[in-house]
Amino acid sequence: MSQQSRIVPLFAAVLALVWVGPHTVAAEAPDFSGSWILNEDKSEMPRFGRGRGGGREGGFRGGGRGGGGRGDRGREGGFRGGRRGGGRGAAMAPSRLSVQQDNDTLTVVQEGTRGRSQEITLKPGAGPQEVSSFMGVGTVESKWKGSELEVKQVQERETPRGNFKIEQKTRWSLSDDGRTLTTKVTLKTPRGDMDHTLVYDKE
Repeated sequence: MSQQSRIVPLFAAVLALVWVGPHTVAAEAPDFSGSWILNEDKSEMPRFGRGRGGGREGGFRGGGRGGGGRGDRGREGGFRGGRRGGGRGAAMAPSRLSVQQDNDTLTVVQEGTRGRSQEITLKPGAGPQEVSSFMGVGTVESKWKGSELEVKQVQERETPRGNFKIEQKTRWSLSDDGRTLTTKVTLKTPRGDMDHTLVYDKE
């Protein structure tokens, strides 16, 4: 076989790898579809420190409008983590997630314990998207990180005391049997950072 005839099959093989590669990665992405119920016993619930704030359920940010020493009527608030924070901590975490996953799009409906719901569409790899949430308009960006889905949300607010920004990064992962959804949340606020983990069981 001549050198030229050997090069042609090799070039074709490289093209096949380039074409098949991305589709193989997409096919291996976990399927988060289904209805998920928060398991407080297994979760590390967000919890408020004394005098540092309260809040309502807040979707992907992990907190809605915060509160100072007057319950839910304060501003951005501050947080500290703790297993089964209970009370307001449980209230601010989505109690149910409903996920529809179709190819490269995930439609997520979050339901809070106080009857609020929020729908958001995630398109991994599509870049930042503008979204509306309980706190107003912000941006969300999602991408696949191996077998995990990373969701970043940024929210900026104007208040009488000045502007502030809340950033949240959430890593979604699925158990091997597909029955447990775990979301690890890192929340950055002007009053400090908070990490917490929410565990959901499939209905």
